[in-house]
Amino acid sequence: MYERKARQVSLFEDATLFGGVRLDPGNKWVRMSKLIPWEEFEEQYAALFSNPKEGKPAKSARIAIGTIVIKKRYGFSDVDITEEIRENPYLQYFLGFEEYSSAPPYDPSMMTWFRERVTPEMLAEVNDYVIGRKKAEDKEGPPSTGEGTASSEENRHKGTLILDATCCPQNIRFPTDVSLLNEGRELLEGMIDTAHETGATEGRKPRTYRNLGRRDWLRFAKDRKPTLKKIRKAIRHQLGYIKRDLAHLEAILTKHPGALTPKELERLAVIRAMYEQQKEMYDNGTRRVEDRIVSLHQPWVRPIVRGKTGSPVEFGAKVELSMSGGYARIAEIRWDAFNEGTTLQASAERFKEQTGDYPERILADRIFRTRENLAWCKERKIRLNGPKLGRPPKDRKEYMETLRLEREESGERNEIEGCIGVCKRRYGLDVVMMRLKHTSEVDIHASILTRNLFKKVRSLFLLIFGRSRQRIVRSVLTDLLCQVACARNIAVIQWTLITKDDVIERSLDLEIEAPSVPREVIMELMEQYDKETLDGYYQELTEHGCTNLDKIETYAKWMNINGSRGIQESLAERYRISMDDPYIMKLFNEITKGNLLIPFGAENWDFLEEGLGVIKD
Repeated sequence: MYERKARQVSLFEDATLFGGVRLDPGNKWVRMSKLIPWEEFEEQYAALFSNPKEGKPAKSARIAIGTIVIKKRYGFSDVDITEEIRENPYLQYFLGFEEYSSAPPYDPSMMTWFRERVTPEMLAEVNDYVIGRKKAEDKEGPPSTGEGTASSEENRHKGTLILDATCCPQNIRFPTDVSLLNEGRELLEGMIDTAHETGATEGRKPRTYRNLGRRDWLRFAKDRKPTLKKIRKAIRHQLGYIKRDLAHLEAILTKHPGALTPKELERLAVIRAMYEQQKEMYDNGTRRVEDRIVSLHQPWVRPIVRGKTGSPVEFGAKVELSMSGGYARIAEIRWDAFNEGTTLQASAERFKEQTGDYPERILADRIFRTRENLAWCKERKIRLNGPKLGRPPKDRKEYMETLRLEREESGERNEIEGCIGVCKRRYGLDVVMMRLKHTSEVDIHASILTRNLFKKVRSLFLLIFGRSRQRIVRSVLTDLLCQVACARNIAVIQWTLITKDDVIERSLDLEIEAPSVPREVIMELMEQYDKETLDGYYQELTEHGCTNLDKIETYAKWMNINGSRGIQESLAERYRISMDDPYIMKLFNEITKGNLLIPFGAENWDFLEEGLGVIKD
């Protein structure tokens, strides 16, 4: 039975009144609870129950999805996660509880059902809401591109799409031919024992030679450095034992089709397929075979050749990731060693379907740069990073500029490598512990979702609540703006620090001896600024959670400076900033452009946080 519980957050909107327990509204779990539209998934989760009107009421979709996120964040066992939720009121608030309770929220075995009921598609949709690809009020799909109009053609490309693929290894024993055959032999002997106990052998148990089979296996396993001759001999022995056991079971099933359970019959089919593969490789003297089985308990796992120094071959799912705006999204999960270069066009089309525009650039590694993909991107005016086909340009300056652009875009592409590293080291993608195909895919999606959730929280609040980062940003900006103001006699400079719930305005009134530019002149320049661009900044403020737009007074900085190299050198010496860093150079150039109004919107603060990360203070 499942009871829908929509609009759970409205039951306790004020975090400080959570069942008498005073909570901090700035806690990460309280803030994350408002990033996910929980009520959107009630119908999907309810449809997973065969009879939602009978039986004991099930746990809500919010508890199921939230528990999976909590487990990926902490990496505890199911028992420890349940105990952590019982002790932590913030986690209970995140899961939608109406009040704090010291009783266990559920039995730890319920987490197994959560992983089986929640689908990968559901977690992918939650991720789309978190990263902004979807909105709770948007029921009609992606925004319209307005095809056929002149303005839509000009705005057809927007953003950067970064692509890469990785392997998520399963928690299986490293497969060798002899160990797989020995494991299959032991499983077949267990099936024969089961059939004999149920009377399917008519009182006469088939001879399996299990003692000889185990003796041969132990002799081989104790040899630390077996030669190729010994390996082939051990394989030949185990193939003979398995062939005999399979013949016994086929004879038993012919007379008694119900002698084995459905699960045992499924395992028997896997062992038979594994035997055929090993027999083919033994007869042909090769080590390769199509769809090679490397685990009898997880037969869908395939070897993925990655060519890395530490692990040239990995065993698990191959995942293609796409990244835009710093947030990752799973484009495809497959259990075979597919060529990720063939998925570039589908990823770009998916980007257009979700955002309404093609990406302006696609940053990917060399395997994506096929002639077909290059021609496809050129036809749609999408820049694909990397060198152009053919000879390099003869012009030395043009050639050096091409190399500089390649290095810069290669550095930008490394963002997705860092994302993969964080997910593997922090969120469990280095080893997937689940033993079912469905739950393994859910676990992979949960890792990406959890990483994006915490990045979203940090990107919105770290700049404001991180005291050291805030101090550095204010110091550098104050110094820079003061020197620019002195150079062009600007007396009043204002900027805005953006938070989720309100806007904090801070002003600097600079005492300058030289005549200052009157405030009316600045306001007149603001009126001449492109109104559509200002409206775009308003839209960005809205998307970043600023609801009090009526309180925002949109002031901008008017700066005009010539010969800014002296200011660059003074800032570099004082704050030990590397002016060769592309982020710092971009920051400085944006601020010191001549006759430019720069409203400090959300995108500027995200850029400051990234660019100022190189400051060593």
